[in-house]
Amino acid sequence: MHISWLHRLLVGLVAAIGMAGAAQARDLLVLADDIPAGLDYDGPTASLIPTYGGIANLLEPLVYYANGEVNEEGVQLLDFNKFEGRLAESWTYDPETFTWTFTLRQGVKGCNGATFNADDVVYTFARAKSVSGAAPIGWFLSNVGSIAGFTPAVFAQDESGAAARTLGDEVKKIDDYTVQIRQSGPNQLFLRVLTIFGLYIYDKETMEANATEEDPWSHTYNNNVNAPGFGPWCLDSWDKGAGFNVVANPDYYRGAAAYDRVVLRKVPQSANRVAILQSGRAQIAERLTPKEYNSLSKMDGVKVVSTYGNENLFLYVNYQVPPYDNLAMRKALAHAVPYDKIITTSYFGKARKWPGMIPTTYPGYHEASVQYAEDAEKARAYLAEAGYPEGQGLEAFPDALRIMCGRPV
Repeated sequence: MHISWLHRLLVGLVAAIGMAGAAQARDLLVLADDIPAGLDYDGPTASLIPTYGGIANLLEPLVYYANGEVNEEGVQLLDFNKFEGRLAESWTYDPETFTWTFTLRQGVKGCNGATFNADDVVYTFARAKSVSGAAPIGWFLSNVGSIAGFTPAVFAQDESGAAARTLGDEVKKIDDYTVQIRQSGPNQLFLRVLTIFGLYIYDKETMEANATEEDPWSHTYNNNVNAPGFGPWCLDSWDKGAGFNVVANPDYYRGAAAYDRVVLRKVPQSANRVAILQSGRAQIAERLTPKEYNSLSKMDGVKVVSTYGNENLFLYVNYQVPPYDNLAMRKALAHAVPYDKIITTSYFGKARKWPGMIPTTYPGYHEASVQYAEDAEKARAYLAEAGYPEGQGLEAFPDALRIMCGRPV
């Protein structure tokens, strides 16, 4: 069973800007269940949503998706089939050599006034290939995009591994504002992986200034102090147990931000986030329960906006353990799930059933040839085919039939 729900990302008290509780007219107070636990995308907390949310606002990609339509709730969506330049102004591709040539944007400045150039790009990929962090995210994405030389050989613990972890001419500086990246073969995922936070570009000078002999790639500094780059926001203060505050990058190349400062405050209980929002002391609350979103959507002065993301609810079964090693049993289960009832009663209609193996917004998506819907008669028929007519015999598998609940992903 796969169900994805509307990502109710923002709940804004429309009239709150400038009211008591906002420190300045151009401050934005956001309430969240958690804040970034680290800022190193090759670090130990890279898989956590708050962590990559922080990284994505401090760093900047070479390319990103272009804007698409605006949905009925006023949310600007992305066009996942169209790319636009960010730190890279333009690019070309040579199909004979599998080489991408990026012309970099000039005049881009980071939070400390550092100027972006090709050295920052080469440093970022060299760091990724070093697999020196707690998690090889940058290496993994480079490998997914078929960048030459980013092979599993980097994990060898002998001299061959050390050599494999050193960047060669697969990512090469041509001049201060031109970089070439060579693939091992054609791969349509290449530009797409560049849009993912794990290949956003670091400010080489600041990273190297905080390196040590024991930590030449500045993982400790990056994970615990800052993610220096060329994004729209600059880290102002960070208390891992309470808050994460950023100020607008005054030199951001895409123009001034709508706010001078964003204060991300950790409020673990969703009910408390709702109460603070309703009081007018905050402008945005996120990661509430479906019931809370539904209730807030009916209140005057509050606007709930949402879009389908890639958070999903899964029901897993082990194909190698009885009774699920029987295909007919798995089909019976697929027809027994009350998909529509879950969507209606648990998500108040703000969810949809997956029609394929991946979310509809993912590259390469196509609808599965076989679809399952709640159908009690088909479920009974498949149970009988599996050898459990009307469920008889399933009492032998009490643990296999127990649903273990966890946080949706």
